[in-house]
Amino acid sequence: MNTQVLIDATQIIPLPEAADYEIKIREQVEETRKVRTKRQEIFKRFWTQFIDRSSKHAELFRNRSTTTDHWLSAGIGRAGFALTVSLTEDRARVECFIRIGKDNAPINKAVFRALKAQHTTIEATFGGELDWQELPTKSSCRICKDFNEGGWKSPETEWPTIQDWLTETAVRMEKALKAPIQSLKIEALKTITGIES
Repeated sequence: MNTQVLIDATQIIPLPEAADYEIKIREQVEETRKVRTKRQEIFKRFWTQFIDRSSKHAELFRNRSTTTDHWLSAGIGRAGFALTVSLTEDRARVECFIRIGKDNAPINKAVFRALKAQHTTIEATFGGELDWQELPTKSSCRICKDFNEGGWKSPETEWPTIQDWLTETAVRMEKALKAPIQSLKIEALKTITGIES
């Protein structure tokens, strides 16, 4: 105006009304981060104790590093098969996870069925029933056993019971599955089922 410059500043983006919403979103993100971090700390402490405790009785997890994941794996003597211990809020699990190649569902299913055909012998060696999960909508399969009396939300005083169960069950599962897994003729299964290498 004449020789003066006048500026009228109005906030357009974000709308002033959105300030409260943005603050709430930031608080939710921060809360989620804190929960995730707390859960990771619990997992790290649980698995550190588990590795130490289990190593006194078995070799399986002796050389494993602790983790902040909800699971910990060990080999069972053949690629494509992992012996995994895991936790949810209120459950612990030991499983043999079958995944021979990322997107190789037909051979995974064929291998699973070949093992399941031996389930009577495998379960007799294990000393109880196992849960045979072919997982039809996934490329992998699993053979597992669940402990429904505690998980990562259990009081820390109950962790030794869960850790001992995981150790004992993993040792029994390795004993029951290792020889049948190593004796599988995977190339022959591919030929029989018409799967190309």
